[in-house]
Amino acid sequence: MDKYISKIQKWIKDVIKQKSWKNYSHIHIDDIESNLPTRPDEYYKLCINVFIVFQQLLDKEFQTLLVIPLIASENPIPISNLQKTLGKWIDIEDTACIYFYPKTIAYKFMGIGDDIILTDFNVEQSNKVIFNSYLEDGIYYSTISIYS
Repeated sequence: MDKYISKIQKWIKDVIKQKSWKNYSHIHIDDIESNLPTRPDEYYKLCINVFIVFQQLLDKEFQTLLVIPLIASENPIPISNLQKTLGKWIDIEDTACIYFYPKTIAYKFMGIGDDIILTDFNVEQSNKVIFNSYLEDGIYYSTISIYS
């Protein structure tokens, strides 16, 4: 992860200077690492590692959010035991992204629709994991959001 630190630090500095979190500024995982793993479990590990680097680089006054898109489907994704079956649902074609916000206003920017807190989902250095899904034109679009 050391090879990503300078790129991430520059991006963080620019977002803080311009306060561009107000415009939902985010960085995609493929902007940090262009050679993405093709296996969902390896892709997930890369996403979590980038999330941890962000947490280490940001001041404690900021909250980090990692959003991982899941495969669009005609049927809802079953959320029981989702951590165990996550590999089959991760959409590696729709790149995950990282946001961050000042903790004092983070609640204004985070969460859309009917979020479900996944209490049995464990992620290193995370306080909350949320599943979000919405139905549009007969297709369910879902994400996993991991908060610092």
